[in-house]
Amino acid sequence: MLLEEISVVLSVTEIQSTSKNKFYLHWQ
Repeated sequence: MLLEEISVVLSVTEIQSTSKNKFYLHWQ
């Protein structure tokens, strides 16, 4: 259960980071 939650958090964090990077690069 805990490992699954950690995996979800890491996945969401990775997605958010990727989205922010794309957004940042897009507006340069």
